[in-house]
Amino acid sequence: MMISRRSMLGLLGGGVAAFACRTGWRAPDDEPTSRAFAKPPVPGCVQYATGEERWFTTACGQCPAACGVRVRVVEGRAVRVEGDRASPVNLGGIGPRGLASLQAL
Repeated sequence: MMISRRSMLGLLGGGVAAFACRTGWRAPDDEPTSRAFAKPPVPGCVQYATGEERWFTTACGQCPAACGVRVRVVEGRAVRVEGDRASPVNLGGIGPRGLASLQAL
C-alpha cells in the first residue's frame, strides 16, 4: 500500500491535535497578575502601582542603526518591544536584534 505525503501529514497532524486536546487539561485557577509576586524585585518598581502599564519611546541599542522602538513596561518590568512608527529611521520596522532585546535585558 502506497501512502502519499499529503495523507501522512494529515495523519500526523490529527495525532498531534488529539494529543494537544487531551481531556485532563484545565486552565489555571489563579489570577494571572498574582504571578508577579514570585518575580524578583526590579529597582525603581516601587513607583508603579499593581497592574500599571506605561509605554516608553526610545532608541534600540542592539546595533549601530539605532532604530526607534516603543517599550511596554508593566509594574516596572519591560514586557514588549516593538518598532516606533513615528521614527524616521525605521518607520515602525525592527530588526531581529531589537526583537531579542528583551531577552538580552
